[in-house]
Amino acid sequence: MKKYIIALMFMICLVPQMCGAADWYVLKSASGSNNGSDWTNAWNEMDQIAWSSISAGDTIWLGGGTYTTQLNIQKSGTSQARIYVKRVRSTDAVPAAAAGWNAAFDSQVIINHDPVAISWSASSGVGSYVTLDGQIEDGIRAYVACGAGARWDTSSIRVETDQVRDIVIQYIDAAGPGVGEAFTHGNECVSITLYVNGGKVYNPTIRHNKLHGNVVGTRILGQDGGVWEYNEYYHNDTSTDWHSNSFTIRQCYNKVTIRYNIFHDYTGEGIMLGAMDTDISCPVEVYGNLFHTGLHNIGGEDTSSRALELQYMPWTVKFYNNTIYDLQSSLSVVQAGAEWGSGSEVKNNIFYSVGTPVITPGSPTVTHNAFSSAGIAKGTDTQIMSSDPFTNAGSYDFTLKAATVAGATLSSPYNIDMAGNVRGADSTWDRGAYEYTGTPAPDTDTPDISGNPTINAAGTQLTIPYDETVTVNNSGGFMLACDKASGEGLIYTSGSGTTTLIYAITGATIETDETCTLDYATVANGIEDQSGNDMESIGDPIAVDNNSSYTPTTSSWTVTPSTGIGCGISPNTPVSVTDGLTTSFTCAANIANYECVAWVGTCGSTGSTSMTTSAITGDCTVVQPCYKQTPSIDTSGCKILVGVGPAIQVK
Repeated sequence: MKKYIIALMFMICLVPQMCGAADWYVLKSASGSNNGSDWTNAWNEMDQIAWSSISAGDTIWLGGGTYTTQLNIQKSGTSQARIYVKRVRSTDAVPAAAAGWNAAFDSQVIINHDPVAISWSASSGVGSYVTLDGQIEDGIRAYVACGAGARWDTSSIRVETDQVRDIVIQYIDAAGPGVGEAFTHGNECVSITLYVNGGKVYNPTIRHNKLHGNVVGTRILGQDGGVWEYNEYYHNDTSTDWHSNSFTIRQCYNKVTIRYNIFHDYTGEGIMLGAMDTDISCPVEVYGNLFHTGLHNIGGEDTSSRALELQYMPWTVKFYNNTIYDLQSSLSVVQAGAEWGSGSEVKNNIFYSVGTPVITPGSPTVTHNAFSSAGIAKGTDTQIMSSDPFTNAGSYDFTLKAATVAGATLSSPYNIDMAGNVRGADSTWDRGAYEYTGTPAPDTDTPDISGNPTINAAGTQLTIPYDETVTVNNSGGFMLACDKASGEGLIYTSGSGTTTLIYAITGATIETDETCTLDYATVANGIEDQSGNDMESIGDPIAVDNNSSYTPTTSSWTVTPSTGIGCGISPNTPVSVTDGLTTSFTCAANIANYECVAWVGTCGSTGSTSMTTSAITGDCTVVQPCYKQTPSIDTSGCKILVGVGPAIQVK
């Protein structure tokens, strides 16, 4: 065989997708050459963005102001080099150092444009791997007036590009003109629409947005996988000509997750699955959401509100740990062919002051739910709540004021509530959207006498907090005793010098403070003093302040850490922290292109790569979400090398 020597010519660029990643700028007031190169020369409007110049890995920074042309996404990133469109913040190092920067640019970006304010409407697949990010609550506002137009064509945000994948939309105020009553509108306008009828949008992540003031909050025709989380839906208004709902799925493929969202002050359905008998169903998981305060009879239409409605076909739904409050209905099944699909489950929910849930046709597993009355209860292991379980429902605070009867324990990812609390951390998996983590307010009573009082006179008064201790100076060396009038508890000590009074339980459980008369006593049970008199007859009568909500002081608490995929935290197991002290955690990415972001949870989390909690006064959680982001690349390291490679022998 002859041997051939092949010379290899090659070009190498370190991280080829990221070489030359650029920053671009949009600013309404820019007065330079408007080429997008910096703030001085920024593009003035959304339709001026030169998408032909945008490459994978680039970031487009939006300065605060009101824009009147559509933002239309016309380029794709890659899985390793996303394109970002961000409202600028003063804390963003690169744009804050660009020519022409002014801190005033860090303000809300408003895009007013009908019929669509923000759009994905390019050719098939274009617009993939793009993140639209307002960075903070309401960072970007996308507004439509809901004027005349074809049905569903008007949207604050509309994705209509088939085969687009892995887009992220977050911290957007997707708004219309409605404010909780019927309004004049020319079509069934929508806050966020995925509308690729017969096509697919793969794995979108839609989170931390407000969807309000339009007839419909979300309408989906063509979603394949993905998640809608931490969004707020409200004021989806209606009139006699259009029917409203907050969230509608008509065509979907593979599991769609709807979690940690709040639906309030709305009409019609919170979530409607199916709208026509030609629609396409998929598994849907609905967990950790809050549905409350339904509106009805808006604009003359009977629009009784409900949390979930199934239409026209079987839908397999996992409906876990949701709270449904003050709606005209709760769960409903309507239209021929609609039913709970095989494998459906309804578990750990709270149905309070709502209509009876409909769990037929179909045979969903219905268990461990709580109801405000026996008349609406369904399933097994039910809890009937005799009183309002919420901290302050009138002020929309639906955290629990006490633990529920234990619900069914579920696996991850269902074990986190929308506040980041670990469900079942206290051994009770609570029902409803929020895990109970509160402890009653600490007892604020203080001893009537402070600073190691000397007990040397009959009739001395002292308040002994329940299950706590008070140090006294027993100068007489006798037993000091306080016998409760009910005979259920005894506070005692003996011996001379500085000693301690202890609350001792001898009968029924007591959870009150005691204001007792202390005196010298000659008998161990404290019934009599040195003169043979009943302790209760000396000085003021024993008084109980009935602070029954007080619980014993705990010397230490448990801080439970967790993290999303892509990051590691240290420590990564629960930490015991002394009451009133702090503890710290660090985060480091352990998968390429992931990064640590702002911590969440209930421990007063701050920082990103590291954080120190606030003073710990109860069991709490720290959660590191860990997002997949564009890696920081030093483009000066990109090189083109040309040469002859090693010889390869080919036989």
